[in-house]
This record gives sequence, C-alpha cells and structure tokens, in this order.
Amino acid sequence: MIVTSGLEVAAATASTGSPAFRYEVDPNAYTYKNIPGTEITFGSAAGESSYLRSTGIVASSVDTLESGDNIGNTFAIICQYSDGTALPGSVEAGAYWATNIVPPSEVSITPAIRWVFTAPTTATYTCRLSVTSYSTIIRNGRTVTMQVAAGAQLNRSQYAGSAGWTLSEGQGTIIQRGSDTSVMSFTYEPRGSGRTTIVQDAALSTCKPLSSICDGGTSAYTGTKAETWIEAQPLTAGGEPCGPLIKSAPNTWSISTAKHHQTAMNSLYIDHAQIVECEKIVITMRIRNVDGNPLYVHAGWAINNMAATHGFALTAY
Repeated sequence: MIVTSGLEVAAATASTGSPAFRYEVDPNAYTYKNIPGTEITFGSAAGESSYLRSTGIVASSVDTLESGDNIGNTFAIICQYSDGTALPGSVEAGAYWATNIVPPSEVSITPAIRWVFTAPTTATYTCRLSVTSYSTIIRNGRTVTMQVAAGAQLNRSQYAGSAGWTLSEGQGTIIQRGSDTSVMSFTYEPRGSGRTTIVQDAALSTCKPLSSICDGGTSAYTGTKAETWIEAQPLTAGGEPCGPLIKSAPNTWSISTAKHHQTAMNSLYIDHAQIVECEKIVITMRIRNVDGNPLYVHAGWAINNMAATHGFALTAY
C-alpha cells in the first residue's frame, strides 16, 4: 500500500497525556484497550497526511512474574472518524509495535510507534494509542495486571512533503541464517528544502521450533540475531544515480525464543545539500539474519487494519 500527499500546512499537536493506566492481560491478542488521555482529534482534507508518533510509553507488570511468564504486548496507533465510525475497510487505519516482556531479567518495555496517516476523505478524525497484552499463562483462574505509566502521549505534525508505504500482504518473507534481503523499496520525491527523514520499521519474529507462523526453527538455536538498516539512492528525474548510496548505521536485534517478536526501528536523515541536484530517492530496507533460527518479516495489516512492516519519508520546509 502506498500513500502520498502534496504540500501541507505546518502543524503540531499532542494529546494531553495518559494517567497511570492499569489493565488485565488476556489469553489472546485480540482485545485492545484504549489508553486514556492519548486521543487527538483533528480535521483533515482528503489525501492530506499527518505524521503520528507516540512518546512516553513505559509498560510493566504490576504483578511479580517468574521465568517463563512471558507477556506479549502490542501497542498501536488506531484512527477512526471522530464520531466513532471505523474507517473504510480498504483504508490503513493504524500501525503497531510489538514484543514480549521476558522476566525476570526484563521488567518493563518502552514502545514507540510512528506512522503516516493519510485521510481517505475530508473529515474530522480521532486517533489514539491502544494496547493489548496477552499470554498463555492466563488460564485456570490466574490473572496478571499490566500498567502503562503516566505520561504516554500521541503527537501529530505535518511536513512540506510526506509519503508512507507498507509491506503489502503476501510480501512477507523468511530469511535464513547467514542471509539478507531487501524489502519495502519505494521511490520518494522530496518536496521542501529542509532535511528529509526516512523511517523503515519492520515487524520481525524468530521462527522457533514448531512455530505456527513460520517454518524451519530448530532447538539448535534459542532465537535469532539480526541487523537492519536503510539504504537510499538519490536519482535524477530520468532515474540515473545522483550521488552515492546513503546508508543508515545498522541496528542489531537479539530476538530470543522467549521474546518471540520485535519491532525493528530504523531512521535515516538526509540533509538537503546531499540531494540538492536530485529529484528522487529510491529507499530500501535491508534485513540480515546474522545467526540463529530463520527470521520472519511480517507483512500486510493486523486486526483493525494496522500496518505491520511499514515506512515513511518526511521533508521539512
């Protein structure tokens, strides 16, 4: 899926911020709770883009967890019409960040979700932060309470130029040990004379033995070590290389069998002086399975039309 927008009026707003919010862990991942105080409501013209990002999320278990009490967590930005009506089924309505808390060595997580929303129609919209926490330990009457600390916010801003894209359904891939691949290639045309920010965030899972989502995992490994980075090639209007390939520094991820999945976040910043003679930038995300079990790259939308592996570019005025 690809969304783009033209020149936009600069704007920046933020939610009031959440109070401390407690909620119960569920046996499955399908029940989302809205985090109070994180709602933002704004009017938007059809095709207009908004950069939405979370700040200040810190989540932990209120109850003591022992080794093996792994809690899955998915935090999301979800948008709808301000009257509570869901967006059309063909419209991307949000994005998510996900991983497990693995006790006792890990007692909290600090999620961060970032995404570009493009209004399907001229209307007023409400977007908010939501969360679902889940685990197979919720059975036989056991309960676990989680808490999002006070201060979580959803922020909205707009840029001279922006574009967003998502790894489409059916384009998910499995990367074998020692291999690497490219995903989410997109051609961006910067609009504005400021710095361009490029983001590529991948939803990754290690393929544990007998995994229900991907094959090839064996007990010889206890997870996957991975690297991710962004590559950007400036181009002329005619599609010829315009300057050298620009790369972000690799980020490293250790996704244990217990951690299971991880949103791998990547950013690249390009100053206008680096591309002043260039009309376009071809953007690609690179993912390497350094060691361990196969690595699965999620694609498409999760429940509520939320993007899994997704990216965007923003150019300042």
